[in-house]
Amino acid sequence: MTTILQNAVVAKKVTATAEDENYRYNVAYEATDKSLNIITANVVFKKDGKYAGDISYQNANKTISGVPDTADASAILAMLDGIITEIKSTLTV
Repeated sequence: MTTILQNAVVAKKVTATAEDENYRYNVAYEATDKSLNIITANVVFKKDGKYAGDISYQNANKTISGVPDTADASAILAMLDGIITEIKSTLTV
């Protein structure tokens, strides 16, 4: 069979988990060797597994949504920054 497609960019999709003192982050991200395309994460409280919000990153824009009053949005965003930094450190420049 003749090959029709020629891959220009191959992206990998990864699922991972991260934790800090209060939260567990169920992370999914897509990256190529040279760029981070998107991160999404569902955040839950470690103590009871209840929903604590969603965070995402795409095109250098960070979003946080659904965070209840009992959650610390600044701590959750700090973790997103840490996740972004860690993933970018693995990319080839």
